[in-house]
Amino acid sequence: MLWSVLRFNADGTLDTDFGQQGKAVISIPNFTPLEFYDMVVLPNGNIAAVCQGGGGPNIFEDLQTWLVRLTPNGALDPGFFGTGYHRLDFLGRKLATQPDNKLLVAGIFEQEGEAQLAVARFLATTGFDASFNGGNKTALHTGGGDYTVQSLNLTPTGQVVVGARKQFDEDRNFFIATYTAAGLPDGTAGTNGLAQLALPLDPKAATLSGNQLLIGGEVAESGLNAVRVGRYSLSGTIDPSFGTAGLAAVPVSAPDDELLHNMHLQADGKILLAGITEPQFSVSQISDAFVARLNNAASTAITCTFITSGNWDTPANWQGGVVPPNPLPAGSEVIINPTGGNQECILNVPVTVPSGAFIRVRPGKKFTVNSQLTVPAFIQQ
Repeated sequence: MLWSVLRFNADGTLDTDFGQQGKAVISIPNFTPLEFYDMVVLPNGNIAAVCQGGGGPNIFEDLQTWLVRLTPNGALDPGFFGTGYHRLDFLGRKLATQPDNKLLVAGIFEQEGEAQLAVARFLATTGFDASFNGGNKTALHTGGGDYTVQSLNLTPTGQVVVGARKQFDEDRNFFIATYTAAGLPDGTAGTNGLAQLALPLDPKAATLSGNQLLIGGEVAESGLNAVRVGRYSLSGTIDPSFGTAGLAAVPVSAPDDELLHNMHLQADGKILLAGITEPQFSVSQISDAFVARLNNAASTAITCTFITSGNWDTPANWQGGVVPPNPLPAGSEVIINPTGGNQECILNVPVTVPSGAFIRVRPGKKFTVNSQLTVPAFIQQ
């Protein structure tokens, strides 16, 4: 048994330029694959995946987690640890990318019988990133029990946020772990970076919206299970302005308790949800798939300052090393104030500035637009 990654053209046909006739095969010596947990595409086109399997004659006695990186054409990337793959010393489950092609991995490991939420960052070239907790994984203690990592995201200001639920837990405990861009627990969120909350729903999926975490799941309602989404601060406080008392309703309900399977945030901030549902009076017991979309109030406003001459999409040109998100959240402010060179910010990627957000160019500085800028005349000095 092998892992495979397939790529399709926009018309649904296999992309025969990828791998071998559209399929890239991942083979690790002396290793039997079991689970394929997550996959992301990096800004440079490389593809990363995190997988679990076993080595030796009894694969369940030696479970291993591997991080794999493919080139844009589907070959194992020899520039990544010399082989294209690396064994992790924790149970990696979720991946996230940075604009500078660095890769984040979040997962769980056990220490003295207690669960720890762990995050590690890898360089765009190869190896651990020494600027992230000295090149080590960063752990936050969550206590005993089994946990599932449901989300890994970056905030607009570069914080790393992990969402994890406790398995088989009637109290529906959920943890939000927040780390600084340097890989240290962020003391501004929760207690030493960790917030624990008992949810009003059974959590199945999570994703970040600005500086707030969206958590989706099911609640019992009129003898059925119904899909709901809550929005929370990084300290675990529910946002009462979202939906009704903090919960937004999705028009899906069924006897099944595994309805919601995935949640994704669109570029415009709207929330996509997907899952399965049984027809209430189905004789065939054939499940139906659903896709729903929710509106989402404006994300938390941010302020970003461009400090070094060069391109917009280069993290090193921004204070804190974080490129502003596209589109900018309403109420946000981008300050163009570069030093050195010709004191110029070159917009080399598309950017949308909604009503209520601003790009402010400081006197004597240059702002050159070489890409698409969608903006309702809000460029100011």
